[in-house]
Amino acid sequence: MQAPIVTMTPSSLRFCLPALLIAASLTAQGIEFATPRGIEFFEGNSSSNIMLGNYAADTRVQQVDNSLVGVALPAIRFLAWRRDGAGAGTANKVVTLEIVMAHSDYATVSNVWASNYKDAPRTVFTKKSVNLPDWTAAKPVAPQDFDLQVKLDVPWLYNRQDAIVWDVINSANTLAAMPQDWQSVNLAHTYGAYPTQLGGACTTANGVMRCDTGFRADATNIEVAIRVARGPSSAPLVLLVGASDPNLSLPNACGVLHVNPIFLFGLGATDASGYMPTTVALRAPFQASYTSISLYTQVLSLDAANPAKPLVLSNGQLVGAPQAASTQVVTVKRIYSTTPSGTSGTGPSISGCPTVYGI
Repeated sequence: MQAPIVTMTPSSLRFCLPALLIAASLTAQGIEFATPRGIEFFEGNSSSNIMLGNYAADTRVQQVDNSLVGVALPAIRFLAWRRDGAGAGTANKVVTLEIVMAHSDYATVSNVWASNYKDAPRTVFTKKSVNLPDWTAAKPVAPQDFDLQVKLDVPWLYNRQDAIVWDVINSANTLAAMPQDWQSVNLAHTYGAYPTQLGGACTTANGVMRCDTGFRADATNIEVAIRVARGPSSAPLVLLVGASDPNLSLPNACGVLHVNPIFLFGLGATDASGYMPTTVALRAPFQASYTSISLYTQVLSLDAANPAKPLVLSNGQLVGAPQAASTQVVTVKRIYSTTPSGTSGTGPSISGCPTVYGI
């Protein structure tokens, strides 16, 4: 059940603005960035079976991603993808993948593979078998979790200035459906900058608890969207929102408290896997003055499986508001082919499969 939306009037939100101008530091442990920016909060507008599914026995997909320029992402250790929220997939499918990465000039991307490498391409995942997740049944509420995670054989160092290009080559693929989520052209909202990750997450029976918080705006409203993964199973969730980071370890809590809370919002509960789909916790009519807002956020829950420390905390984040109320252009281009050994493919198109880059 979706939690009620807390609606704030422009006057009440302006009252809080002086306390919400924040500066913070970055910790590099456990950072994940999803692209296109904001994609973790909504389902893409189509799906693709090309990279993993039943499109052809041999495929090559190249994505050039300009979403992370200027972001503190020094070394990429894994890539992750997710299933489409509607199309049925396959269980127990094994594919043979190879992954190559390099930097790229986004403005000059063409359908010629090699021309999109600005520096020497590096094989970061040597050709090997990969067991895909069971995508036969989607979660009842989209978007899905990024549950196909491929750990790179060697970390890839990002210069933070150029676009990132990756190639996934799938060889001798069994033709069984594995529809990936896919997004093209425009997003319905514009999103604030990527949050500063503060760490501090607790490990539950479902994994390291993760909260994604995002400021977003359309032509009418500004919103705070929340998404939780790998929390305690079937547990209540509370969003903590504040203006400072106490960085405290509490005696009855698993994790580190990174919010001195001003507001608390009930978010509902996780499902059996510790997942809560995107919920809008706060909404207000957009005003240009809101673009200076920053907030510390973190999710608190109860874990019956951990009686010694029943209070569990997600990662903390420092999130900033978008600079305009409009749609957002996808900054990803894709090229694909059924002849991986060729010199070129079909494209480029302004589109791509949502991807997580992780440290």
